[in-house]
Amino acid sequence: MAFREMRVAYRNGALSETAAGENPIDLFMAWIGTARESGAILEPNAMTLATVGADGAPAARMVLLKEVGDDGSFVFYTNRMGRKGLEIAANPR
Repeated sequence: MAFREMRVAYRNGALSETAAGENPIDLFMAWIGTARESGAILEPNAMTLATVGADGAPAARMVLLKEVGDDGSFVFYTNRMGRKGLEIAANPR
């Protein structure tokens, strides 16, 4: 497979600081709304969550965004006793 041939032409233009506005959550909501309306993205609420284990090694996995809180927090669900939940509890940054 020639990965270089998998190039996608991005048609929506660049993001400038001016266009971004003052509130990053407003920008995020506009971005995810566009992604949702396009129908081209299967799960536009998919996001990567990275944690660090006790050994200092990073781990990343995909989770689904369930809500954006009024304070701008991102809400997702996980098993608090699973590896992901325990790593977040130990290092919540």
